[in-house]
Amino acid sequence: MDTLKKTVLLVEDEPIVNRVFEKILNRAGYDVVTARSSEEALMFCRQSEGPIHFGITDLSISTTSGPVLAKKITDIFPDIKVLFTTGYSDLELEKKKIVISSENCLYIPFKAETLLNKLTEVSYH
Repeated sequence: MDTLKKTVLLVEDEPIVNRVFEKILNRAGYDVVTARSSEEALMFCRQSEGPIHFGITDLSISTTSGPVLAKKITDIFPDIKVLFTTGYSDLELEKKKIVISSENCLYIPFKAETLLNKLTEVSYH
């Protein structure tokens, strides 16, 4: 494996959203591993032989919340950087009492450039 290539664990239960993310990330040179559930993501993490550099997960996966999943993943890979995605506005997140830093949150819909810039931003936090 190319030592400069970064691995992204993408956790998303919507197939069309997965395809969009995969296409953008692959074109930018990332290795992408896709999981459709938190259980699948955790199984991959436990079995992974190499590092996972980034995690991208929806704030609300069908079986758990993104922050809960992120905590479990960072227990396995302490250096992983996690980016949350959501279709909710800040006001909707506030109403649902979901507290998340805008620094590591990507609002859907997004542009490819925005996704790649967010990955760069979370790399430095």
